[in-house]
Amino acid sequence: MRIPTVAVAAALLVTPAASFAQLEVGARLGYASAAGDAMKNQKLSDLVKSQIPVQLDVGYRLTPELSAGAYVSYGFAKLASAACPSGFECSARDLRVGVQGTYTLTRLATAFVPWVALGAGWERATYEVSQTVLFFTAKGTGKVSGWEYLNVQLGADWRASEKLWLGPYAMWSLGQFSTAKIEIPGGVTLPPELQAGVANGTIPDQRMHQWWGLGVRGKLAL
Repeated sequence: MRIPTVAVAAALLVTPAASFAQLEVGARLGYASAAGDAMKNQKLSDLVKSQIPVQLDVGYRLTPELSAGAYVSYGFAKLASAACPSGFECSARDLRVGVQGTYTLTRLATAFVPWVALGAGWERATYEVSQTVLFFTAKGTGKVSGWEYLNVQLGADWRASEKLWLGPYAMWSLGQFSTAKIEIPGGVTLPPELQAGVANGTIPDQRMHQWWGLGVRGKLAL
């Protein structure tokens, strides 16, 4: 039985692509500093100085060079001294989720293979400020969220084994907080920096902010 010419041609086209198709998972640990404005007349760094993000990546390699996937990052943040005055106990977190595409320069015959990635997603920062008087503890909480319009990443991979790569990375992101929610129960006075510029859950005069980060990444091909 003769195999139709069209079927043979389709098989030749599909086979190379299928051989490259591969699921990848990655994990990152880094350090990021804040820049830009959280809102009008309010620098982000005056509220949150920095964060230690832990990030998980899931991607699907479409070709030897190109992959597409998603990320989720959970950052343990440090509030600025003005946002956490003496006598308060404070904590903050930053959550980022989104999609990204990565291009790896696999044709370069070097010990570390460079790569570049572009992504976009959504971000939510939360904080908690508490104050204890005798045996009574009152808490103030806040949440701000908005779109992360762009993040740019650069890195290099060293092949530790057949399926495992390790290496450093750097990142920069550009986002904008648009909504906010602040709860101030009785007995707590939050610093004015954490209350400014918010009305009815919306930040009326929105500004752009950035994160600058460095870290290490491990990637496993499944």
